[in-house]
Amino acid sequence: MLAADADLHPVADRAAFRHRPLHQAADAHLVDRHERVDGEDLLVDVRQEELARVVAGKPEGHLGEVVRAEGEELRLGRDLVRHEGGVALLASGVEIRLFNQVIIEDTRATFDAVADAVATMRAGSFRYLVHLRDGADDRFVPLMAELGLAELEPDDRLPGMALAPIPDGAPGPPELEVRPIDDLAGFDDHIRTAALGFGLDEGLVRSFLDPRLLDEPGVRYYVGYVDGEPVTTGVGIATRRTIGVYNIATVESARRRGYGAAMTVRAVLDGRAAGSDVAVLQASAMGLPIYERLGYRPVVGYRAFADPESVPAPSAHSA
Repeated sequence: MLAADADLHPVADRAAFRHRPLHQAADAHLVDRHERVDGEDLLVDVRQEELARVVAGKPEGHLGEVVRAEGEELRLGRDLVRHEGGVALLASGVEIRLFNQVIIEDTRATFDAVADAVATMRAGSFRYLVHLRDGADDRFVPLMAELGLAELEPDDRLPGMALAPIPDGAPGPPELEVRPIDDLAGFDDHIRTAALGFGLDEGLVRSFLDPRLLDEPGVRYYVGYVDGEPVTTGVGIATRRTIGVYNIATVESARRRGYGAAMTVRAVLDGRAAGSDVAVLQASAMGLPIYERLGYRPVVGYRAFADPESVPAPSAHSA
């Protein structure tokens, strides 16, 4: 699920099948102490949980049927969620690479497990990414070349950020009315507005957002209205003690007015009211300073690798 202000550019993230406690990870955002390992674990957990919901939320799936245990898998048609050998494979079938990922979960991960996950992605003809955390997963970087994968340019990296404790947010623009969505009319507003904000085909957005997710525990959709017109969207997804922020998109005509930031604050404060004590997201280069102004701090960087045919050629200014 996308997680960005289109003011800021698409940001995307997250999901998890591990059920180990996140107490240390939830407190690891104390970035002034640079407790990076715990922060990385937190982002891995949230990333996996969210991507798994994309698969389980499809019409032929069953909400809540999320794989969590080592060696188990969930297969819905060609879509697949697998947790094996310290490696998570999340293949939603959506034609956006961020929704089909190979993620290193912990130190048990082996070269063979990563190679097998890549082979599975290729066999299923998925557009996918392998995400490696800076530092923690560096030992797998040479393997990427051996597997024939190309690294995305640095501008395409999405650092994981965390905020805790969650503070009271400043009031948003007075003309903006943020509404939690609980009906199909509001859900359609969310779909159409997110598609416009991200510059995506509406049908593509509907392929990874299912209205039954409105009833999924811990998931809350929002639409922001100005003079009755939908202009911005957001999603908050609670995963254990964290609230993840997604789908922050603002239509072009309403950008640079603070609507995306206000939506982010609303989703996080609702998460705090429901018991979350840390907020997480991923930020584009453009979005990074805005989220920093809201109090978020980077806790983990990612390097992304993909099959060469799906990686754009470097631009002239980056050569």
